Amino acid sequence: MFYIGLLLGAILCLLVLLWRQRPEPQGQYGALELTLHEMLEELEAKYRELEGRLNGKAAELESVLEQARLLVQQAASLDADKPRIMASEKALAVHRLAAQGLEPVAIAQELGLGTGEVTLILGLQEFMDEEQTTS
Repeated sequence: MFYIGLLLGAILCLLVLLWRQRPEPQGQYGALELTLHEMLEELEAKYRELEGRLNGKAAELESVLEQARLLVQQAASLDADKPRIMASEKALAVHRLAAQGLEPVAIAQELGLGTGEVTLILGLQEFMDEEQTTS
């Protein structure tokens, strides 16, 4: 029993010594300083956690970007292999007269075509020109 009391006394003395060695708040700002220090440590831990998560997301995005680049290259090679549409004699004649400044109605009368067909041929050419400039 004596040894148990001696052991408990020693433990109590150690706790008192440890309690006295902790930083004491000094004045009214001491407690605030301790609180700010704890908050700073918590923020640093959150920062490290978020940084790790962001690095993981950045790696995922890099992977997705690389896959997208590969798909674009594949699509470009498929587009290069696609046969080009050759203009017919009719379409060439329509474009030749349009270049001379004739209106679709006059072109249709000159070539014996419908106005809608002439408008379609000219519209398709404009569409194809826009496609080439945007890609």
